[in-house]
Amino acid sequence: MDTYGTDGTGGAGAGRRTFGIEEELLLVDPGTGEAVPLAGALLDLYVRPLEAASGPVLTAEFQQEMIEVVTPPHATLAELEQDIVAGRAIAHQAAGDVGVRVAALGTSPLPADPHPVQAPEVPGNDG
Repeated sequence: MDTYGTDGTGGAGAGRRTFGIEEELLLVDPGTGEAVPLAGALLDLYVRPLEAASGPVLTAEFQQEMIEVVTPPHATLAELEQDIVAGRAIAHQAAGDVGVRVAALGTSPLPADPHPVQAPEVPGNDG
């Protein structure tokens, strides 16, 4: 599908440009506000709600202290706003399930020791 809707598929844009967002959220300890490396645990438990089959999803970021909310493309700001709100609500619920909170911050304002996400091993790639 062409995101501009010019390929005849009648995509989200249907002749107009479309846009979405990728919003980074920091996982923080509710008591101290310190960044915590629980993205893997959160994403392991996260189940995309059925009603959000075409809505925002949670994904991994570069550090284990962060997750990302990704929206699908939209043709209007109103549609995008709905997915931003829904994505933050999903992230809030998922964070609570592992005992943390989310903060709409791209980096921790407190001193932190980042934990990079480990790249998966590629079979047959010994070095």
